[in-house]
Amino acid sequence: MVLLGACSPPGGGSNSVQAQDVTNQLPIPPLAQTSRDNGRTVVALRAAAGRTDFGQRGGPADTIGLNGSYLGPTIRLTDGEQVRDFVYVKDAAAMTLHFLDNREAAGIFNVGGGSTASWNRLATAVFNAMDLPVAIDYIDMPESIRNTYQYHTCAETEKIRRTGYTAATLSLEAAVSDYIRNYLIPNKHLGDE
Repeated sequence: MVLLGACSPPGGGSNSVQAQDVTNQLPIPPLAQTSRDNGRTVVALRAAAGRTDFGQRGGPADTIGLNGSYLGPTIRLTDGEQVRDFVYVKDAAAMTLHFLDNREAAGIFNVGGGSTASWNRLATAVFNAMDLPVAIDYIDMPESIRNTYQYHTCAETEKIRRTGYTAATLSLEAAVSDYIRNYLIPNKHLGDE
């Protein structure tokens, strides 16, 4: 038995939601097909509208899904495949300094690369920049942040681009290599001669 709750309909009136016996459980969607590209797991997703018959009163319902008429595929990620928009401090500084020359641009802007990379790709870039073999150990996500951690981030950079900012950001590998080889290993800071 599932008890559904809802607020009253617009304009007031009584709530018509009642307890329903569940006769057809939603199936677990099939596992998505993935491929590898430059160390990244790639999943092709296509939004689709459709009609789905869930076997309940009322017949088929309008639905939206990914790679089908409802829900979406099950996506399995391995350790370190969560993605973030990593941005090199030099790129973030350049974007920020852009506004000194463009004072008419005002508002809140996302600063980032506008693309994602996995933690595995970041770790691999670190090992490569240090000319070491890749050796990654994983630890479990701390339970205290597991439900609130942002497993995917990607800055929307269209707004800053509309202000005239045209510089490309360094690739993750180039940024990591620059930082490790030119700053971390020689123990220098940005601006040191």
